[in-house]
Amino acid sequence: MVRGNRSVRLPRAMSGFLTAGAATGAFGIFYNSIWSLANELHPVRLVLIGALVIGLLTGWLVCAGRGDH
Repeated sequence: MVRGNRSVRLPRAMSGFLTAGAATGAFGIFYNSIWSLANELHPVRLVLIGALVIGLLTGWLVCAGRGDH
């Protein structure tokens, strides 16, 4: 099953995504206003934003995975 999923190729296929995630993380650590923004937003809005991001990333992975077949 692991061989069928081609998990060895996953890091190479997601290298652009990992780079963008690392850059965003570094931006969030060193740029204080993003923390202020998170403090000001209502928790429900933060949960909705998180759910939207997870949905978009899931859709992206599904669409990117269909090109391998």
